[in-house]
Amino acid sequence: MQTMVFSFMFGRRPCLPARHAVPFTFRVKVSHRMNPLNAIACMRLSRLPFDKSLSLGHIIFMMRINIFCFVVLLFAQSLLVARCPAAREVNGRVTTVHGLRVLQVWGTHYEMGYAHGYLLADDIVRLLEEYMLAKLLDVEHYDTTRQLLHIYTHIPPVYWLELQGMYDGMRDALGDEGLYSATLETVFQPLDLFAWNMIPEIFRLYFSSRDDVHVCSSISGWGAGTPDGNLVFARNLEFGSPGDLLEQQALIIAYRPSTPLQHDWVSFAWPGYIGCLSGMNEVGVGSALNLGNAQPELDELLLPLDGLYIGIPFFYGSISLTLRQAIEQWPLLCRWGNPVEHVYRLVQRQPVAGSFDIHVTAPFRLTTVTGGIPAGIVECTNAGTVLRTAADNSAAAPVLVPRHFLAVTNHHRKLIKPIACSRYEKLVELLNGAKALSIDTALGFEREVAQRNAPFNIAYRVGWMPDLREFWVCFSDSNVSAADVVPVHITWDELMK
Repeated sequence: MQTMVFSFMFGRRPCLPARHAVPFTFRVKVSHRMNPLNAIACMRLSRLPFDKSLSLGHIIFMMRINIFCFVVLLFAQSLLVARCPAAREVNGRVTTVHGLRVLQVWGTHYEMGYAHGYLLADDIVRLLEEYMLAKLLDVEHYDTTRQLLHIYTHIPPVYWLELQGMYDGMRDALGDEGLYSATLETVFQPLDLFAWNMIPEIFRLYFSSRDDVHVCSSISGWGAGTPDGNLVFARNLEFGSPGDLLEQQALIIAYRPSTPLQHDWVSFAWPGYIGCLSGMNEVGVGSALNLGNAQPELDELLLPLDGLYIGIPFFYGSISLTLRQAIEQWPLLCRWGNPVEHVYRLVQRQPVAGSFDIHVTAPFRLTTVTGGIPAGIVECTNAGTVLRTAADNSAAAPVLVPRHFLAVTNHHRKLIKPIACSRYEKLVELLNGAKALSIDTALGFEREVAQRNAPFNIAYRVGWMPDLREFWVCFSDSNVSAADVVPVHITWDELMK
């Protein structure tokens, strides 16, 4: 039960005697479980004018005041519900499926975030302190980085609510003392969780933005390119060093949002990360994020002025949260049959603060019926966005001959002139020689181009077949690299039960 105070001045009306034109305050004792119709009895007016001699006009005016108070009461209750989930219920659990750690969350975005933070609080704090601050970001300029993100970046409100829920869950689990950062000499705030989720955009603080980046690769095949025609996808996510926290803390997150018109979906990520780096929804639409080449410098995104950076507030978005939105939310009716196009259009509308190559996949059987394409590569930078399909395979050397395969590493091949990449050349060679791409073959090809050294060590290797809603997952095991681990086969139902 909480008390909310509202003060209002109702001016003199022609029908109201001067003695009745008074300010009044009312206090509302309201619970997030209270029935608003019964809650009116809890309102206490400090001064509610009433007189038996009031005319019909006076009474009508007072009735309007009561109606107004009731509307404000409903507003007060909605604020309380938004801030406080019922009884702080933990809508989630941490479990294992075939030996792999899985976080299952359900409910509203706040409730999913709260469960995420409450159940994985220690892991999140450790990743923020020992990985993000200690190894990844420039601590000296970290506060400036946070402020730039806060001012110039926007994300859908439901994801802010989810991050706030995560923070509240962490705070309830550990207390303020458990959120203390020795590096920052203060308590972590929700903005630090946002910074963690913006790593794809701010990784340039760790690498030079013009460095030759070797982070991630993926391939897909469908139709005549696979044994049964079903789409096959495999990818390496590469970042960090062998044995570091990123390798140790990888997990699967199964989301079951209660919000209408939102899909259940599965993410391969880390504690505290709510965006989509690699993920697939219940329909079978998936996306995998690769960093691209020609990363923009900070002064290409914002205007430097006397040591400050000036730009349009809330202009840029988060690429991984845009991808989450694309696979979590139901597409427009005009695009439901072409989900690859749907993802492309969402990314195209969103100004990005980086360079990315996104592998988007969909069930082959669905797109065969609807006329959509089963896979595509969305190439995007702050300068523009294009969709690369199998029809573009022969546009530049090395030529990927079959029209039922796609490959991507960390360079654009359509948006700008392609550069040489030994890993892409190797994947093209392997795919051109493949008679049929099974899931085992695809994961094997990715193993051949996997990197095992800092700063681009393989953090995990995953594959999926969206027509079957099945996954193959390789997380590192003790001292065994994710490149060498035997893939674990997991079904959709096993992750969602």
